[in-house]
Amino acid sequence: MAYSAALRDTCDPLLMALTGVSAMPMFGAHCYLVCGRMFAIVSGECVCLRPAPGDDLVLVKQFAAEPWTPRPGVRFGRWFAVPCATGGTEVFDALAPYLENACEARRRDAR
Repeated sequence: MAYSAALRDTCDPLLMALTGVSAMPMFGAHCYLVCGRMFAIVSGECVCLRPAPGDDLVLVKQFAAEPWTPRPGVRFGRWFAVPCATGGTEVFDALAPYLENACEARRRDAR
């Protein structure tokens, strides 16, 4: 699973500015972690995230997010993939608050 370097470069300034966030390549994708737990992944032309409780329906309705399946037919837990290839930074800017929520939810999970 390859990822878009341009999309990674769009994500990095926002996500790396959040307290305690680190990034690393994993499984051919670019992953963002907080407290050692993944909360967002750049995979292909999508930003994948484990949404905060209640954000999943918004992601589906507003961003046409779908359950993330890193392999055909294999869903990755409660993760959703948001296609970003055609929307450019406008999609990412609208998605930013949900990425921040996902980060905070994972931080709370770690406590």
